[in-house]
Amino acid sequence: MDININERTLTIRDYGIGMDEVELLQIFDKYYQSNKNMQGFGIGLSMVKRFCDKNEIALSFQSKPQIGTTVELKFK
Repeated sequence: MDININERTLTIRDYGIGMDEVELLQIFDKYYQSNKNMQGFGIGLSMVKRFCDKNEIALSFQSKPQIGTTVELKFK
């Protein structure tokens, strides 16, 4: 995992299993879980998205299966 801060941007990158385009479109849906065998309620990323929207923080995800995921938060 890499975490970088550059001026007003926080970038977090992992090298895990990644997500395909269809799954990536659903990650902010309330109660969505990509893996039903994991614990949790599927509300974490929907809460993060709502917080970012309220505070004018640009949130973006890029992901590729078997390569990993990059999350970027841009602060004003």
